[in-house]
Amino acid sequence: MSNGLLTFGLGWMCVSALLGLYLGIKHLGMSARLDAFAQNGSLADYHREYIGFRERVTVHAHGFLFSTVCIGIALALPKMAYPAWAISALALLLMAATVVWSLGAFARIRPLMGLGDFMFLGALVGAALGMARTLL
Repeated sequence: MSNGLLTFGLGWMCVSALLGLYLGIKHLGMSARLDAFAQNGSLADYHREYIGFRERVTVHAHGFLFSTVCIGIALALPKMAYPAWAISALALLLMAATVVWSLGAFARIRPLMGLGDFMFLGALVGAALGMARTLL
């Protein structure tokens, strides 16, 4: 399952990179729109545009972060003192948490983001305990 999690992490990095390219292209026209909103005194439109863009950037950044964590844990999985079923469950939980959080953030569904956060935190704790068990 280590190879599966490693492949997922690298694949999700590609997804995040594509989102970053899209955001970079979108950013080219954003300054002009923000300037126009500022000149028109439309503070609400300015903030809506700016915050909407920043929320997408957060999805991009977290996608890379979650991917990096998946890759790191994938490299550690073979060393963990867990049975094969627990290793598989841990890897699947990390993959699911990454997708759930990303979809929730992209759709701006906070409860889904929270679920993804708790799933990811649970997987991190599980990975830490799996490594700690090797010390016993």
